[in-house]
Amino acid sequence: MQEARFRLRNDHHIVGYRRMHGQRAFFSKDGMWWNGEPLHGFWEDAWTGLKDRNNQYLFVQDIVEFEPTEGAGVRLGVLEQHGSDMGIRCIEEDILYPLNAFGFPLFHGRELRWISYLFLQDR
Repeated sequence: MQEARFRLRNDHHIVGYRRMHGQRAFFSKDGMWWNGEPLHGFWEDAWTGLKDRNNQYLFVQDIVEFEPTEGAGVRLGVLEQHGSDMGIRCIEEDILYPLNAFGFPLFHGRELRWISYLFLQDR
C-alpha cells in the first residue's frame, strides 16, 4: 500500500508535509524528520505518487518538464487532480495527459523534471 502524502502551505509559503500510514498521520516541517505533532496549513497539495528524475516528490500544483509522447519534444506542464484522477496539463497546448490509464503508469519519474510551484506564478 502506497502512503498518502500532502504538502501543507499557507498561500505561497510551504509550512510542511503530512503523510498517512493507515489512520495515523505524521507531520514534518522539512520532509525529513517526522512526528505526530500536527502542522496546520490552509491548503494541502496531494502527492502524485511520483518522484522526478532528481528524486524530488511531485505534488499537485507543481510545474514539470515532460515529453508527452516519444519524439514530441519537451513541454512544460502543471500537475493537476480531478477527483481521484491526476494528470499533467500541458501549458503550451492546454491538453491534459493522465498519469495512469487502466491502472498502468503513463509517465515515470525519470521522464519528469520539477521546475517550480504553480502557486508562486502570476496567472
